Amino acid sequence: MTCPQCNQRVPIAALWKATHVSGVVCPHCQASLSPGAVCTIILTVLAFGAGEIALLLLKRFTGEIWMAIGGFVVVAAVVYALLAPAMMRLRPKHPVEPHLKGHSA
Repeated sequence: MTCPQCNQRVPIAALWKATHVSGVVCPHCQASLSPGAVCTIILTVLAFGAGEIALLLLKRFTGEIWMAIGGFVVVAAVVYALLAPAMMRLRPKHPVEPHLKGHSA
């Protein structure tokens, strides 16, 4: 992932530290960035799909539900971490404008 402001590489750790992946700060230029919605949705579906396959296979072959759930978490996290740099596109976060301009309470 690269910052659209300074074209420097943004580490994946910045994405993991973000609160609910709602905002990332570029460590080089301090620009406030947010991931694109479509990329985030596709990445999440792929990660959860791979985790679900691991869950079903481990549940079928081991019979232990705790091992299947652990496999789901590990596989989903690894797939997300591996695909995020390739798929996720960051864009500058626009400041939120008030809905009612000129309104004073």
